[in-house]
Amino acid sequence: MFCYEAGFNGNYVPRRASPDGVNINDPKTLSNLLRVSSFYQPDPRYLETMQQNHFTGKMRRRLTEWMWEISDVCEEGVLPHAVNILDRYLSISPVESPREELQLLGAVSLFLASKLREATPISVDGLCENGGYSYNCGEVRRWELKVLNALNWDTSAVLPHDLLDHFLVRLPIPGELKQRVTNHARTLINMCCTEYNFLPHSSIMMATGCLYDAVVALGKSHLELRRNLPYLLSEYVEIDKEELGIVHGKIRALMESNRNDLPPVDPVVTDDKPSPLLTPTDVVQLPLEMQ
Repeated sequence: MFCYEAGFNGNYVPRRASPDGVNINDPKTLSNLLRVSSFYQPDPRYLETMQQNHFTGKMRRRLTEWMWEISDVCEEGVLPHAVNILDRYLSISPVESPREELQLLGAVSLFLASKLREATPISVDGLCENGGYSYNCGEVRRWELKVLNALNWDTSAVLPHDLLDHFLVRLPIPGELKQRVTNHARTLINMCCTEYNFLPHSSIMMATGCLYDAVVALGKSHLELRRNLPYLLSEYVEIDKEELGIVHGKIRALMESNRNDLPPVDPVVTDDKPSPLLTPTDVVQLPLEMQ
């Protein structure tokens, strides 16, 4: 949520509103978000069950990475929302010619998501320009209606990005570190939504996994918080610790494949407390179902 106000040089700059503390601290709001989040989960195997026209996970990755490049100037949450719309559509509607239609479908998904998440959405002309004019404005408008009809005009969604603020306010993270943890977790959410093998995991589990990795990145000085994070969150959400370990292992593997300078992760020191979540060293060695 933001409005435009004139800056010192006469130009208009966006002024974004701060998070609503009343809603974020309200347990009923969190409960409703958690309940509704499952309604917008796409089919995690739609490439095998619905799409049978040589549409591969590699093609989806290239498409979502292109969408990420375009959405770089957009509000936080536009990319994961656009990918959610894309996956939900592909879960129920086969694409006849992936090489000709996928880029257009990705552009339309971004267009719809930006309408929902931004006061000033991406322009159709801008989408055509970013697509190298491989499609035109009329095609974007036609496919927009096609996607809306397929989804019964229900384009809203509760995504991992939407749950982060609600989780963070309930954790004992020092105030000076909250923005760092938030930025780390949001970047991971964007990275993960480009990978097909994260689809089986719920928004709750993805938000928890990305938040856990952001806490891991704080290092040894916050070892106690890292150890207790699954137990602290379990007061508000139901967490499968085994699945969380798998999700975090996939996240670490994804980061290692994209960054050569990834810092090493310190192992968690165990004590006589209840057995903690799998350590980062352990989960990286878990078998991954990479495409």
